[in-house]
Amino acid sequence: MRKKLIIILICIAIPIYIYNAWLITGGFFRGGPEIAEDGSKKFIKTELSLPSMRIVRFTEKGKSPFVPYKMKPKPVVSKRTVKPKVRKPKTEVKPPKIKITGIMWNPSNPVAMVTLPDGTSTVAKAGQTLAGNIEVKKIEKNRIRIVYKGNSFWIRK
Repeated sequence: MRKKLIIILICIAIPIYIYNAWLITGGFFRGGPEIAEDGSKKFIKTELSLPSMRIVRFTEKGKSPFVPYKMKPKPVVSKRTVKPKVRKPKTEVKPPKIKITGIMWNPSNPVAMVTLPDGTSTVAKAGQTLAGNIEVKKIEKNRIRIVYKGNSFWIRK
């Protein structure tokens, strides 16, 4: 069985090697398109000809792989100066005159008794907004944190 398989493979391989040798030695050089002086293409047919390889000639139009690469000069980048922005001085915001009357401490829900600048007294929880845009952010055992006009303040007991 092995001998039959080897004979079949040899019978297939020999014609393939002969065909390859024919292509290498002269198969590509028989006939094919030729460019005439007027620029038209003429195809010359000979018996058993295959499309022939064209001779490639590089002109000045494009890039040639045979010409060394020329580095282009880097463009000169001019630096421009940026004028600094003039910032307006921040007006200092003073905390409102709030007095803590008492804090009822409970770790889950603390409450503070607060006397506001207008003299009224109120009970405040964390997250609550009081009169005059005063927001209570956090209540601790002896102080509260409020936000007034975008600034944060701690007020002690």
